[in-house]
Amino acid sequence: AERIGALGLSTHSMPLSLFMTYVSDLTSRVVLIGVQPRLMGLGVPMSSEVAEAGDALAGLIAQGKWDTLRELT
Repeated sequence: AERIGALGLSTHSMPLSLFMTYVSDLTSRVVLIGVQPRLMGLGVPMSSEVAEAGDALAGLIAQGKWDTLRELT
């Protein structure tokens, strides 16, 4: 724990398996929702597809219906 600052990890560079192991120690259930951008790059704005998907996801969560999302195993 005292050396973690020297590692330079972020949620954008660590393996998802490591992130999920860490988070699973904090709670009994973990739901990971991923978004695949159309384009990635410095200064590239969010695509309309990602913005619309985010709005739809926020709506499902607000309505308590997030469990209707398709689960990948």
